[in-house]
Formats: sequence, C-alpha cells, structure tokens
Amino acid sequence: MRAAEPGGGADEGILTRSHPVAQLRALDRGFPCRKNSCMPFTPTRDLPAAIRLVFYLPAFTMLLALQMASAQAPPTAQTGPRDPAELANFFDGVYAGLERAHHLSGMTVAVVRDGNVLLLKGYGYADIERRTRVDPERTLFRIGSITKALTWTAVMQLHTEGRVDLSAPVEQLLPEELNVRSPWKVAPTLHDLMDHTPGYDDVPVVGLFRHEPYKGVLKDALVETLPVIVRRPGDMVSYSNFGAALAGLIVERVTNVSWEHYVESRILAPLAMTSASVQQPVQAELAGDVAKGYRWTNGELKPQGFEYVPLAPAGGASASAAAIAHFMIAHLQDGVYGSGRILPGWGARQMHEPLYRAAPQLGAWLHGLYELRPASPRVYGHSGDTLWFHSLMALFPESNTGIFLSFNSDSGAAARGDAYLAFLARYYPQPELQSPNLLPGAADRSAASTGWFIPTRLPRRTAARLIGLMSTVSIRNEGPNRLVLSGPGFDSPVHFVEVDPWVYRETRGQELLVMRPVHGSSPRYAFLSSNPGSALERTTAIWSPPAQLLLAGLASLGIILAVFGYPIAALRGRVLKLRIDSRARAAHIAAWMAAAAFAVGLICFGAYLQDPLEVVFGLPSSLSAAEWSWRIGAALAVVSGTSAVIMWARRIGPTGSRVIHTVVVMCQVALTLWAARWGLLG
Repeated sequence: MRAAEPGGGADEGILTRSHPVAQLRALDRGFPCRKNSCMPFTPTRDLPAAIRLVFYLPAFTMLLALQMASAQAPPTAQTGPRDPAELANFFDGVYAGLERAHHLSGMTVAVVRDGNVLLLKGYGYADIERRTRVDPERTLFRIGSITKALTWTAVMQLHTEGRVDLSAPVEQLLPEELNVRSPWKVAPTLHDLMDHTPGYDDVPVVGLFRHEPYKGVLKDALVETLPVIVRRPGDMVSYSNFGAALAGLIVERVTNVSWEHYVESRILAPLAMTSASVQQPVQAELAGDVAKGYRWTNGELKPQGFEYVPLAPAGGASASAAAIAHFMIAHLQDGVYGSGRILPGWGARQMHEPLYRAAPQLGAWLHGLYELRPASPRVYGHSGDTLWFHSLMALFPESNTGIFLSFNSDSGAAARGDAYLAFLARYYPQPELQSPNLLPGAADRSAASTGWFIPTRLPRRTAARLIGLMSTVSIRNEGPNRLVLSGPGFDSPVHFVEVDPWVYRETRGQELLVMRPVHGSSPRYAFLSSNPGSALERTTAIWSPPAQLLLAGLASLGIILAVFGYPIAALRGRVLKLRIDSRARAAHIAAWMAAAAFAVGLICFGAYLQDPLEVVFGLPSSLSAAEWSWRIGAALAVVSGTSAVIMWARRIGPTGSRVIHTVVVMCQVALTLWAARWGLLG
C-alpha cells in the first residue's frame, strides 16, 4: 500500500534490538535484513549450518564486550550521543568484541550530529599484507547499495528542477529496447523504482559482479539483465537492483552526461566528498587508498580482488567514512553541507517522506531510502553489501544524528548488525515490552497463518532460482496466539506472539511478523520488519525445501543406481548366457545413457557447490557443464521414456525388467522437471 503516516511505538525492525539475548540470536542465525542490498543473499547466512556454528562461542565474548562498553558512564537522558570522547571509548570496546567474534580485517565509522562530525575512526587494516591501517579520512570502502542513495539524490535533483516527473511512466524516458512490457498495461513509474515496487523479476545473481571492468556502458548492462514484470507495478515490494540502475540511465538520458560524471559534479563536488568515487576502477589518485576486501576461510583472512559492478548506479561507489559523513550531514540539514547545497529544502524533505508501507506497523520505503524503524526514534537510511564489504548508513532526524559503519570482510555482514544494535542499545534505549493479552479470534488467525512462504524477491530464470530453496520459510501454529518461523536461513526457530490482530512480535526481541489476509481467507503474504525489501508469499507444500530436496534426492539415487545397475545386469546376463531381446537391450542402453548424462551433471553441480559464491562473477564452468549435461539427459530421457511405453505395449522383456526400466525413467523425468523448476537447464 502507498504510505500513510509513520507508525510508532514498538514496531522496530530487528536492527533495533537492545536485549542481549536478541543480539546473540541475531548473530546466531543471520537475519534476512542483511539482504536489503545490492546482494541477493548474505554470505554468512548462506554458509552451511556446520560452519555457522563457529559463531556461537565467539558470540558470548562479543556480547560481554558490548555489555562492558555499554556500562561505561552512560549518556544523559538526552537522546543520542554527544560526547566525542565517550563515543570513541564506546566504539573501541565494541570493535574489540566484534573483532574476536567475527575475525574482522577492519572497520571504519563516522558519527555526525548537528552538522558536525562527532566521531571519525578507523579500526584494523585496509591491507593486512602491507600492514596499512584503516584511515577514516582517506581509506575508501566499497559501499554497495548505499550507492543507490547517490542515484536517488540525483533523481530528486532533476525532479526539483522540473526535468523529470516522478509519477510518469519510466518508458517515456527510456529507449525502446529497455521498455519492459507489463501484462497489467500499467508501466512502472520513478516512484515505483524508488520504493522497489516496479513488479520486476529481478536478482540477476549470475554476473552481478565482475573480476575485470565492465566493457560496455550502463545501457548494455541493463539490456543484458532485462527482467520481466511479474506483478502489477506499485502493488508489492521486491527489491530491484535493475530498477535503481534504470534510474541511473534516466539521469544520463535527461542530462546527456554519464551517471558517473553527473554524480561527481552535482553531489560529490558540492559536498567536498574528495575521498569518494563512483568510477570503477577508482581514479589513479585514489587507487592507493582503496581498502582490500577479505574472505574468512580455512581459519584465515584471504585478500580478494576489486568487485566491479556492471549496474553501477545500484552499487558501484567507493567512499571513506569522512566522505559519507558529509553526505549524511547534507541529508540531515535539508540538502546543505557547509557552503554546498545538493537539494532545495523542500526537495530534501520530500525525499525523506514515505512512498510505500506494507503495513502500518512496518517501516516505509521513502524516495529511495527506507525506514529502519518508523518512530521512537525514527531512523532511515540504507545498507550496502558486496561479497567482501558490508556497510550501513542510518540517519536519526529527531536528534539530527547519523552513523555510518563499513567492514572490509565477508564476516562483517553479521558484525555490522551487531555494532548497530549496540549503538541503539547505548544511545537510544527502548523500554521493556509487556507480554500481550490473548485477543479474541487469536486461535483462528494463528491457524490460518500456517504454511510455507517464499520471498517475492525470487528470480524466475537461470540457476539463481535455486535461492528459493535457501529462502523458503515455514510458519507454524504453536498456540492460540503464537507462531513459529523456521527455514534453511535460520539456525533456530523464531517464536512470535500476537500483539494486534494479524501482527506478531518476537517473544525475545522486537522483530515483527505481519500477516496480510486476503478477503477473510488465509493470509497470502507475510512481512518481516527486518526485511523491507521483500515480502513472503504463500506457496504449496510441494515446493517446500523438504519436499523438493526429497524429490531431488530420490531421483538422484535412482539415477546413480541405474548408472551402475545396467552394466552389472548386462555383465550378469553375459556370464549366465541369458538371452536378451535386442529391443530391450536398446531401451536399456538409452536409459543408461540418460542416467549417465544426469550423473555427470550431478558431479559437476557438486563441484560448483564447493564455492557457490563464484556464480556472482559469471557462470562457472562447473555449473555450465552441469546445465549442458542435464539438457542432454533430459533429451535422452524422452527417448528412454518412449522406449518404456513401447516395452509395456508390446510386452518386451520380463515384467520385472520393464518395472525397473520404468522406475529409472520416472527418476529421469522427475530430475528433469526438478532441474527445469529451479532453472538448472540453462
């Protein structure tokens, strides 16, 4: 729904938790809030459960450090930080705990208030091998989707100058090859792009990043990742990197300059953001200041290469904490930093007004930014992720305060949320919530809410569809007013209790689960306050992870048995000198060839799973080989399936042989349909 006035009170998202147990559980399971970014998934969350268990013991160490930091001379009743020395001591303690818990390479932080920089600090290393420390004034971190805040600021500049109409269809501003036709005869508008409701089937996981600079221009990258429209524009949120990049192209077409040049001249220069860049690679004079990204693997931090983003307006920028401090001050001061102005006051205020709110209790999407919590105090901003960098920019307009955090390792995904939680607990503490009473009709609502739910931000094409198996969640009824949410992305179930009709609050935290009933029937959609970029849509049990993995497992087992079984049976027949009908032999050969092709595909897919993150840099050869093998297997399955029909029709061979052959064919057909469902046939 388009936004009403912001809600208030206890409807914060998961990032606003202050309870130590809630902090531990947030670290434990990796919340989907970390997906609101350029990345479609969070590396920490998507690690196997056995690896995620490594975080348990360090979590207690981290929490102890956070508690000690919070115990230092607490701030006065005034809301927010004020004392730079006290704030520095606080973050010193926080980083010490986070470094031990998450094996961090480095962190940079900026806190601003009332137009001034209150804190600017760097921790750890920008380059471990060279022992180069993080310099908050100079060291550039990759800021991922915080780049979108630059893009949307550019769009708002053009809007305030009367050069674009935010409510006009974007197709009026685009070349024909980028006009995505809507089955609803309603084209997305810039408003829809800003609040991520254009209806696009997005998440171009394959090739999201590149190891080398992208050779084409922005228009080429958009054409390569052209989505389809799967929902009526304006109706439902589904985070879209394509939509943000499309806005960047609109800036280019309206101004006749590149997006990079426009941002540099109209945003970075007026705000004196000298240690920021939207170039990929960055300019030569800044190249020596770019922090390396690191991956925690096999007990050590290993350096990674620069991540080039073809859809640059969605996530291609690099910046120091000092540069982002200037940007935050400008947005907190109605577009002004020092003598520079990037927006008229009314335009800056409009940019921070709600556009879309899925439910009154949830944070809203603004004109490109989003509310981390709606009120008490209100917080809005944007997170940003690449594979190796994880950042957050959060603005507190009521206290004229802003905070920017960035980490240069994949393990920083969890650390970012924990650092922000500690900041909130310290400077914006919330009262303890009371246990709610049982509401009339609660039992019926809980029963109607049960089922399997899959994110709306699920790709419909390519092997990226497999993300659905890692994201599908189960919502179950565990009492008259209680629900429990679980799934592959959660190490432990999350328990909720109803606080208002169809609104459930986590029993040990402040996460909200809001169900949306459809005309009095079972809810079709569910919303988590920690994940404003996607809704959860009800699906049938057959598409649940247990059912799908069981189907794939049984079919694969049948394939493997066939690969070995047919040669063994042939050898047995030769030894025993059994007479075998030539037509049956031909059918068995066809079935074995199909099974062998599927088996090769399974082996190649297993090789790909040794490092599934590689897919974001392009289609790995192992996954490409798996797709081709399964295509060949699917084609041969048609032949073996036809032979099975002929064998039964003409009673060729013994009955037992025909039954076994039919079971093998059924396994081949099942695996073909499964692979097609999850985009594994290419």
